[in-house]
Formats: sequence, structure tokens, C-alpha cells
Amino acid sequence: MGKILSCGSGCRRTILKTTFVGILVLAAFGDLRNLVGSFGYWFAWGAILFFGCFSVRPKKLGLLPTVGFLILALGFILASLVNGDPATLYQAAKLIVIGLLVYLTILIQSNMAESDVEQAFRVVVVLVFLVYWVARLLIPFWRVELGDGRQGVIISYPGVIWKIGFFGFLYFVVTANSRRLLTSICFISISAFLILIDGSRTAFILALGCIVALWFRWFAFDARAASQVALIVVLGALLASLLASLAFEDFNDFLVFNRLSGGDEHRIAMFKEALRILAACGTLGCGWGSAMAPNDLLADGYMVIHNAYLDALIDGGMIAFLGLLIVTLG
Repeated sequence: MGKILSCGSGCRRTILKTTFVGILVLAAFGDLRNLVGSFGYWFAWGAILFFGCFSVRPKKLGLLPTVGFLILALGFILASLVNGDPATLYQAAKLIVIGLLVYLTILIQSNMAESDVEQAFRVVVVLVFLVYWVARLLIPFWRVELGDGRQGVIISYPGVIWKIGFFGFLYFVVTANSRRLLTSICFISISAFLILIDGSRTAFILALGCIVALWFRWFAFDARAASQVALIVVLGALLASLLASLAFEDFNDFLVFNRLSGGDEHRIAMFKEALRILAACGTLGCGWGSAMAPNDLLADGYMVIHNAYLDALIDGGMIAFLGLLIVTLG
């Protein structure tokens, strides 16, 4: 693929960097499809990755993720045939395409200079941060606030906006450097802010767990460097809390803490409903869209069951579940 695009190293570097920024933007603004439609959203993915894939040389795929994606897609294909549901077959095709996109994204990132990867994360995290505040202060109809207080924007709803915050947070923590103290604190705080306004317990717990695990690993090799990183993270978290207090108006309103301390009766109810639906489904699943549970927080009264493994079991059956498990382990 790399030979098809004939340009110098500087041109190739620019294409890779631009492509990676585009990938992060589409991932961060996952609800852009609400404005441009599904076709427009997928066309944007195809257009961005078209240029990127001709700038890199293909590498051998990892065996486990490849097999896992194929088994996952096979599970949905069989569920589609058993239930006579074209929508499930469409999801199987999407899974194959997503697998290819993940592969190309990893390939593009592996061909980039580390400084370019860092700049790409900086640009996109700041962009999402600015879009949120523009929506909050200047264009109110862009802002989204769910019934439970979780916040986002029209092109990056709560449940989506935390993802770029989470991955940006981890990246900036790993690359934190005391020689770039203010820069590190700034980008860690912006990323953590996006997690806080989303109110995602999953992101908060994952981020905290990863930080603790990384810190103990670093401390074993270089206690001084680990202590410096810890200080940077603490200062970044304090600044993020200050920013979030402006978004929530009161520290006591910080949703992620309230949700962690108060439990989640809706999630428990969804889990029980998932087990009931699962008992009624066969080994090959009930087809796409079956993993839904009543929820009075939404206008239509239903919400997708928030567990990827239960979703796979219900929609695609045991085969899809096995595929997802292999992808996760791989």
C-alpha cells in the first residue's frame, strides 16, 4: 500500500498525522452521525482512512484479535439467519468493517513519530473541550444534559465524550514529564475534565485503576520519576476539579462521585432484565436490538443493556460472545 502513494517522507508524515487526527475526531464526536446520517458518518471514516492506508505498509495481523472479530461476525450472521433479521446481518458487516478500521488505525499510529501522536491527542482533546464550553456558554441547543445530570454535546453525547477523555488522560499520564510540567498538567486536567462532565463510573474507575497500576510499576524502577508523575497527576486532577466545579456549579454535584456512592438501581434492573431475556433466547441469540431493558430516564422508555458481553450473548448468541471474549483477551 505504501508504494501507491508517491510522495516524500514529509508528505507522508503530514498525511499520517492528518489521518490520525481525523480518526480521533470521528471517535470523539461519535454522535456526528445524528447530523450527517449513518452514511455520511461512515463515508467520513472511509475517506479519512483511504488516504492513510496508502501511506503505510501492511503488517501481519495478530491471530487472536483477527479470529475473535471473525467469530464475532459469524455469530451475528448465524443469528440473522436463525431469526430472519436483516438488521443483524448488517451489524455483522459493520463488525467486519470495524475490525478493518481498528487494524488500519493501529497501523497508521505505529508508522507515526511519537511527537506527532502526542500533538494529535492534544489537538482533539482541546477541540472537544472547546466545543463543550462553546455549547455551554454560547450555543445552548448544542449542549446535552441527560436526566441524571450527565453532560455532553450534540455530536458527543454522555457515554461517548468520556472515551477521548479517558484515552487522552492515559496517554498524557504515560508521557508526563517534569521538564514539561505546565504542559503535562494542562492536558491531563482537560482530559480528566471530560471524564468528570460525562459522569462515567466506568471511565473513572478504569482511569484510577490504570494510574495506580502504572505508578507501582514505575515506582519499582524509578521512585523519583514515579513521585514526579504522581505530583503532576494530582495537580492535573485538582485543576480538572476546579473546571468541573464551573460546569456543575457545585462540587457536591459532581455526578461521578454521586453515582459511585449511590449505587445504580437502573443498572441492576437492566442486569436482571438481561438475564430474563437471555433465558428466552436460544444458543444462537435473538438478533440485533433484543438486548433492551425498560428505563424511565429515556423518552421511549427503553435503554440498551449496558454490558457488551450480555449484549453479545443476547443479540448474537454463544458464538458472538466467544468472539468478543477472544477479541478482549487478544
